[in-house]
Amino acid sequence: MFLGLCAVVILAAVPLTGGSLRRLAELRFRWVPLAIAALALQVLVISVWPTMPHSLAVGGHLASYAMLAAVVWVNRRIPGMALIGLGAGANALAIVINGGTLPASASALRATGITLHHGFQNSGVLAHPHLAWLGDTMVSPSFLPLRNMISVGDIVLLAGAAVLVFWASHRPASRVAPRGDGAAESHVRTPGLQVPARFVRRERGMAPELVGQTRELGTVERSRRTRERQCLAERPSAVLGGMIAAEQRRPDVQTVAQGGLAPTGTGDQLGA
Repeated sequence: MFLGLCAVVILAAVPLTGGSLRRLAELRFRWVPLAIAALALQVLVISVWPTMPHSLAVGGHLASYAMLAAVVWVNRRIPGMALIGLGAGANALAIVINGGTLPASASALRATGITLHHGFQNSGVLAHPHLAWLGDTMVSPSFLPLRNMISVGDIVLLAGAAVLVFWASHRPASRVAPRGDGAAESHVRTPGLQVPARFVRRERGMAPELVGQTRELGTVERSRRTRERQCLAERPSAVLGGMIAAEQRRPDVQTVAQGGLAPTGTGDQLGA
């Protein structure tokens, strides 16, 4: 609950700091359905069916973190995702090493007044915890409603979310044509030309305006190479003749440079 409240505060701060929620909404994440499935799996294990067999609950809990790790990895180029992955990874490490449960301190549990239910516990007091400092050892401020326990990973995760939201909401506006006129983006690929693969790979995680510039560069480069190939295919003799003529003139130029002699040639050429 505390993480959700912090997310609302971060979003509410966007317009107050001159950001745009519309620009935030334009940010494209990859593998969003997998992230939704991972969160749904956590809700199922923790809240909906906590009394499922312990091994099944632990497996589902760990699987949800693996799914979220995959989502973070494919979106790693987006600013803030590295911190989000680091925070989630810290929680996942403590959960894995403690058999599927995030260790919590007894004092933090008493301060929040949370009553543990029967069945699987995603966070709880353990007799012999490992890496206890990565567990739920902190408590949300007392002036906030619905106090909850907080881990180091939660703090890092929130910092990453704040970086992502403020970066995305303060980006320059992307140049996108209105949807009502049937036009596509202002950066349209030239018909018949394809963007080189290396430019396409760079588009992943890029801001929309940078994607457009990258596509333009790829199109220009491909167009230049196409023109060069057409020129060589249509006029090979002219190109070869020019190269031979240049080689024939080269000794005369060297002779002039070394001995001061005039270039060899016919009288008409010299007179010209």
